[in-house]
Parts: sequence; C-alpha cells; structure tokens
Amino acid sequence: MEPLRKKRRRFNPDRPDIIVEHSLPDEKLIRLYRDDNWEAFSAGDAELLTVQSTRVPYVILENEGDVTTDNPALLAARPEETLARLWESHCSS
Repeated sequence: MEPLRKKRRRFNPDRPDIIVEHSLPDEKLIRLYRDDNWEAFSAGDAELLTVQSTRVPYVILENEGDVTTDNPALLAARPEETLARLWESHCSS
C-alpha cells in the first residue's frame, strides 16, 4: 500500500509534530486507505461530483511519486497547479 510505504519512509521520530515527518499507526493508515471508492464516487462525470444533490466541480491532484520526502518544495507546487486547473475550467468564465 503506497501511503504506508511513503509514511514509513519519511517518518522522523525526532520531529513528530512536523506535518511531512509525522506518522500514524499502521492500523489507522490501513483503515483510512485500504478501501478506495473513488471510481464509484466520481463515475459518470470527469468534472462534476454530485454530493447530496449538489453538483461540485473538481479536478484530481496527482499524488504519484513522493515529493514530500526528497523535495518538499515540490509539495506546494502540486496543489497550486491543480487549483489553477480547477479555477481555469470552472471559475474563469
């Protein structure tokens, strides 16, 4: 499971309060990440989700590769790029 591997690799017991160096017990990570219902939740529309009858625009933040361990500066770039795509596709007109 990729989230477990990433968390174990970057965990620093000397800095447990730092967001990119903290960890959770394996049991909790497994409970949070084992089941993935994204395919079902997002099925039918690549740009809008339906949440309690409300249509919500979305974009997917690519989370492949570990940018928090080797190059934390890249961590901020991914959400910024993703939010820019969301803004461009749903808010700029």
